[in-house]
Amino acid sequence: GKWDWSGAFLLDHHATDIAVTLRNFGSGETYRLRVETKIEGTSLVTLLLPEDNSYPPYRIMNHSSHPIMFHQSGVDILYHLDTNQSMAYAWDEPLGDFSIDVGLDHVSMLSSPSTYAIDVFKKYPPREVAAGTFLQVQIKPDGPVKVVHVRAYDQLQDVPDLDAADEGYSTVGSGVLQTAL
Repeated sequence: GKWDWSGAFLLDHHATDIAVTLRNFGSGETYRLRVETKIEGTSLVTLLLPEDNSYPPYRIMNHSSHPIMFHQSGVDILYHLDTNQSMAYAWDEPLGDFSIDVGLDHVSMLSSPSTYAIDVFKKYPPREVAAGTFLQVQIKPDGPVKVVHVRAYDQLQDVPDLDAADEGYSTVGSGVLQTAL
C-alpha cells in the first residue's frame, strides 16, 4: 500500500522537535517519526528518527461507556476509540489548528462536535453532545505526554470526577477510519 505523510511542517531557522505521522490508507497502519531540527554553526540539521511510542505527544483515553470519534479540527481523518481504550496521537496537520473535535458518532461529529484545545492542561465542563448525553474532557500531564481523558455520560448528574484513578484501560493502535466528514 501507499504511505503518505501527515501535513506539512516548517523547517526554518529555529530548533524544533515534533512528531509527524506516516499513514497507509490501504491498511490503516500508522508510523510516527520524530523530526528534530537543530542549529549547528551556520547549518540547520534535520534528523528523522523513530518515535518512542512509550512517550507520544498525546494519549487519548476513552473512559466512557460509549465509543468516541475524534479528529483534529479542520482535518478529515477520523479516529474511532472504543470504550476503555487509549491510543497514542500526534497532529495530522502540524501547521493546523491545535484542537480536536470529539463526538459519539458521525451524526454528532457533523452536527455538533465538541472542540477542545489539548495543548493546555485544563478540565472542561461537561458538554451535551447528543440528547441527554454529555462529554467531559480533561487534559493532564503524564511525564512528557499530554493525556486527554474523555468521558461520556447519559445523564449530567452521573458525571464523576475525572481525577479518579485510570485503571482497566487497554492501549490500541491508531484506529483510522477512512472517511471524510
